[in-house]
Amino acid sequence: MADRAFERQVDDLAETLRRAVVVDDAELNIVYASRHYGDEDEQRIRAVLQHDIGLEATRHILAQGVTRWNRPGRIPPHPELGMAARLCAPIRLRGLLLGVVLVIDADGSLSPDEVGTIARAAEDLAPHLYTARSAVDRLRDEREHAVAGVLSTDADIRGKGLAYLERTGWLAGTSGDHWQVLHLTVAQHSDAISVKTALAVAIAEVTRSPEATGTTTDSTSMTMLQHRPVRTTPDEMRATAQKLTRAVDTLLSAPGASAAGISDPVAYLAQAWRAREEAVLAARAAARGDDGVAAWSELGPDALLLQFPTGSPERPVGLVLPAALRRLLDVDRSGQLTATLAAFLDHAGSRPRAAAALHIHRTTLYYRLDKITEITGLDLDDGENRLLLHLGLRLVALSAR
Repeated sequence: MADRAFERQVDDLAETLRRAVVVDDAELNIVYASRHYGDEDEQRIRAVLQHDIGLEATRHILAQGVTRWNRPGRIPPHPELGMAARLCAPIRLRGLLLGVVLVIDADGSLSPDEVGTIARAAEDLAPHLYTARSAVDRLRDEREHAVAGVLSTDADIRGKGLAYLERTGWLAGTSGDHWQVLHLTVAQHSDAISVKTALAVAIAEVTRSPEATGTTTDSTSMTMLQHRPVRTTPDEMRATAQKLTRAVDTLLSAPGASAAGISDPVAYLAQAWRAREEAVLAARAAARGDDGVAAWSELGPDALLLQFPTGSPERPVGLVLPAALRRLLDVDRSGQLTATLAAFLDHAGSRPRAAAALHIHRTTLYYRLDKITEITGLDLDDGENRLLLHLGLRLVALSAR
């Protein structure tokens, strides 16, 4: 992105200050770094050598609210990262954040005049970044719109999206393989870093691959359409999903905030909209897993239950639960009996295995099962009753998210 004139402006600022200067884009990817003047810290050396400041440093900077700054401010040190304090000046034009100027200021010795010089330099750098970013943003927005079209349930919109991707050459070299969709949702976020910013940074961090990848985002979710050569394995898509969820959770300082679902592969891009439906439903189930990732092919009966329109204010899940199960949930305030019933049903009615899973004596299990029978009025040895209760418990677990 940086041309020679831009680089000279940054180098001139660094020479004036006698300090190293780095310019990052709005997602904190390095655009250009001047030479050092003996003021570099461990974080700066790492970032320049790897051309990537890393997720922890990104989180630390974004957590200060820099995406909302209109004037220079101070980024506090982060000793665990070997990161000294920095002066950060936002680069804006027409209200749009285009990037930041970062100058290490470990001892707070930058004078007000020097801070003013940095602020003016940021203003001078803005037109270049705006021109370069405008072209990139226009292409990215058009492609994102086309990808969203390809994933639409509307056939006409899908046709327009496919036509654009074919016309612009995005599909070149993708025939004969398959496509897969990954959908990631975020349930919570910090005040300092928006979900959309976290998603943008995470996508840039994780999806540096030669395969054709298209993404579409909104304020709380991201959908990724990826071309997958036949030689790739399901584990590779899961690994990508895990990296994305970890990156988003790290940036938002919220472990478990995000969950991702993975579709089955489809042979043709025209079928990708069905894969998106699978990925969205799998993401709803993903919070049950240890790593926040679920694949459609692994959902079993939940794949059907997730398609029930339950859990909304207009139709809460309680309305479709069996009356017998509602009675149990109303009485069982501690959840002990419900957990016992779930373990019993999950182990196909095997009392020894259920007792072992719950780490309780069989006598205790028998007592609890008798209580459940008394409350529900259902014979737990009857297959139809077991199926009814098991489906109800799964609906409760799915809607709880």
